[in-house]
Amino acid sequence: MSFDTVRRDIESRFADNWIATVAAYDNIDFEPPNRKGKEYWVRLRIFEDAANRINIGNPGVHRTSGTIVVELYAPLNVGTNTIRGYAADAAVIFRDKQFSGITCQEAIPTNVGELDGWYVYNVSVPFYYDGVYAA
Repeated sequence: MSFDTVRRDIESRFADNWIATVAAYDNIDFEPPNRKGKEYWVRLRIFEDAANRINIGNPGVHRTSGTIVVELYAPLNVGTNTIRGYAADAAVIFRDKQFSGITCQEAIPTNVGELDGWYVYNVSVPFYYDGVYAA
């Protein structure tokens, strides 16, 4: 499985299931909403972390792990009920799900706080996928 295939499958799953706000994706032109407009938005990030061979012999099976991060952005001074609800919705999309050969694990919410004029809350989901390669 290629890195691009993994990216495409994760982004597709998110896009197919996320309707709450506009969403930004890595290296795609995006203009965040006006901070004073009281609009919320999200950014989906995908990080491959490590790869390890998990068998002996040929063909080799390699497991690549990573983290999906849904960064949720809220206007300042509006409280946290809405953004926490969005975090719960984002967690459900990936928590303990298997799709396209990708296995997601438990969602981890993190209150980041104020950042660049926004209030930020992240949901991180560790994932892994296996690939078979001839030695």
